[in-house]
Amino acid sequence: MAKETFPIELIVEILSWLPVKPLIRFRCVSKTWKSLISHPIMVKLHLQRSSKNPHVLLTFEDNNRNNDNCYSFAATCSIRRLLENPSSTVDDGCYQFNDKNHFVVGVCNGLVCLLNSLDRDDYEEYWVRFWNPATRTMSEDSPRLSLHWRKYKTGRNDWVCGYPRCGFGYDGLSDTYKVVIILSNVKLQRTEVRVHSVGDTRWRKTLTCPVFPFMEQLDGKFVGGTVNWLALHMSSSYYRWEDVNVNEIVIFSYDLKTQTYKYLLLPDGLARGCLG
Repeated sequence: MAKETFPIELIVEILSWLPVKPLIRFRCVSKTWKSLISHPIMVKLHLQRSSKNPHVLLTFEDNNRNNDNCYSFAATCSIRRLLENPSSTVDDGCYQFNDKNHFVVGVCNGLVCLLNSLDRDDYEEYWVRFWNPATRTMSEDSPRLSLHWRKYKTGRNDWVCGYPRCGFGYDGLSDTYKVVIILSNVKLQRTEVRVHSVGDTRWRKTLTCPVFPFMEQLDGKFVGGTVNWLALHMSSSYYRWEDVNVNEIVIFSYDLKTQTYKYLLLPDGLARGCLG
């Protein structure tokens, strides 16, 4: 008697509704299941259906008073669970970062982008890593971007930007996750956008535009294929916040697909709140 098996389509349909944790375990069932669960089509299908149960990323630090070390941790928790039981604890475990000098750029489709930096004598190096909380895996370091932010020269990497503004999002056209860093050269009065795509071997300059003041927000917000920051619509880096008119506040929106930018007006009533 022939052995009956489920059609692959039915297996995919069942697996796509399961939480990530059992899916990771089910990869050990067989080589076929491992290949099936890791397939890009399966990953996208599972992502679409898991979006109905969104999670929030919780980050916190533990300062060790004995040796002055600061340890960073992160964990994910279901928003629905937090709303239903605000006093609940995180029981899926926390991830401890090995280094303390990192900044969470953003989260997109469950993938977390971390920015690291290293201060040199006359420049600073930046690189990113990608962490998947579901699989507890961390990527290798991206290529490094060197910024001579203490100098006002016009050399290739002499950017006066302090701590750079960064954003993280997904480009649906190229099916790629991208990290955006905005650099402001005050002396040349221009702003440059550098982009690193996951899997790429370098940072690429995608845009140059007139310099303009950003507000204190460092991390850009990913919305509908664009990364967005609050800024002032003026071609100058010299200003005083007490003299700023609320009507001058705009949204600088960078499109990951077209590699272009535009200014967007704030919704009515929100501009005044931006100035506190």
